[in-house]
Amino acid sequence: MTSETARTLHVGAGIAMSYADPASDLRATAAHVEALGFDSVWLSDSNLGHPGSLEPLTMLGYLAATTERLRLGVSVLVVPSKVPVQLAQMLATIDQLSGGRLIAGIGLGQPDHLSAYGVTRAGRARRFDEAVELMRAVWQPGPTTLDGPTWQLDGVDVNPRPVQQPGVPLWFGGGSDGAIDRAARYGDGWTNAGMSKFADAGALADRMRAALERHERDPSAFTIGKRVYVVVDNDEQRALGRIEREFHTIYGRPGLGEGIAVHGSSDQVTEQVLGLAAHGYSFVMLHPIDDQHEQLALLADSVLPALRAAWGS
Repeated sequence: MTSETARTLHVGAGIAMSYADPASDLRATAAHVEALGFDSVWLSDSNLGHPGSLEPLTMLGYLAATTERLRLGVSVLVVPSKVPVQLAQMLATIDQLSGGRLIAGIGLGQPDHLSAYGVTRAGRARRFDEAVELMRAVWQPGPTTLDGPTWQLDGVDVNPRPVQQPGVPLWFGGGSDGAIDRAARYGDGWTNAGMSKFADAGALADRMRAALERHERDPSAFTIGKRVYVVVDNDEQRALGRIEREFHTIYGRPGLGEGIAVHGSSDQVTEQVLGLAAHGYSFVMLHPIDDQHEQLALLADSVLPALRAAWGS
């Protein structure tokens, strides 16, 4: 089953997490994204083991000062590796510094990365749920007292609170039954991972809407989105080679990009991404595989206008 086209579309730009000259290169990239007319700029988390990767929350604080209009997002923060009251304070601070422009994507992350933070795989879902409850609680007026299985608070007050109320929007990630159900229960939105097969986007969106219905949530107040890895290249074989090379470097798994990254000419990329409209997606993050400045310019010139026209936004 498909959904009628979402009435409006939010288009974000996913950008790299490593730079030769981090301060100037990141500032230039953000200015480029803003000038091209994207609605938001997006970082990622869980970059341990990738040389040169920066920490996303620190980057967001920097971007708050170097941008004016863009919404600032991260997808997804690996919540079980964080101290939730500290995370709540950091997100509130970034929201204050940006004037209420922050969106926090959150998820469980890969279990093999958690040991570096002293966290075990067992109980990570429970730890995640407790962290979300705690963050939302401390963003409300007045001191917070909670007695959870992992975290206990006695009169803790996070102040200043986020500009956005009742708090920073939390867009959940993950495509498992548990992740989708968790997003429907208490998320503000859900983002279909870039590493999921593009052909599965419709079925995953249907599962998300079914979960919203089960939990009696209003789908019009809930964002359904997808990170789309993309290569604009008129040469089919060259595009596939670029995808293979980058995915092998980042994930160490040859062949992983096939069926995941959208590729081809501007018209071919547009046609593929437009398929998300019929499935009710209201957020699309276009994330270039490589050559991000050139690729983002190509996307803004031809793909972005066509997407906005199709969604009627």
